[in-house]
Amino acid sequence: MPAPRRSRPALRPSLRPAAAGAALAGAALAAGLGARYAGGTAPGRLDDGLSTVVERVPAGRGGLAWRVFSVGDPARAVALTAGLAAAGLALGRPRLALVAVAGPVLTGVATSALKPLVGRRFGRRGEHAFPSGHTGLATALAAAGMLLVVDVLAPRRPWDAMAVAAGTVAVGAGTGVALTAIEVHYPTDTVGGAATAVAVVLGTAHLVDAVAAHRR
Repeated sequence: MPAPRRSRPALRPSLRPAAAGAALAGAALAAGLGARYAGGTAPGRLDDGLSTVVERVPAGRGGLAWRVFSVGDPARAVALTAGLAAAGLALGRPRLALVAVAGPVLTGVATSALKPLVGRRFGRRGEHAFPSGHTGLATALAAAGMLLVVDVLAPRRPWDAMAVAAGTVAVGAGTGVALTAIEVHYPTDTVGGAATAVAVVLGTAHLVDAVAAHRR
């Protein structure tokens, strides 16, 4: 009787060291920013500096910033998550399909849980702002998507980690700029959301592989 075919890992060996380092760095960055701005209501020096980057971004409703913002809406995020998971299954990457679902879901849980713990508030309504859930979801989807794209299109390439990082950072930064431009978050809220997503998604990928290895 032939042995059952082993599923492909969520993280190929060449990606594991970089992914572990990025997950730890993301967790440390989110924790550091959360501690720095806990209980606050005003922008910090870093926020003031980062805000200068987005001053020229058109922020009118219906413009580019609002369209980017809408990507992190729950309904769109669910649709994108389902699409990524379906693609992972169709391409024979069940572990990455699992990461595509668990990563964004756990990121949403993490950002929602951290907001009242950190207690940073934004705007006249004083809503909890850190870490940004929209940025977290968009970044989580980007990270999961890039892991799948790189695994399919660039097997065993030396620049695979750079490709995953570039795609994830581009989406996270773009979302952060958009949310800052339309004045629903301070810049550091969005950095915290992106950092949380990186830690959660890459940590989830490591966990999926570890559980699969233990079950063999």
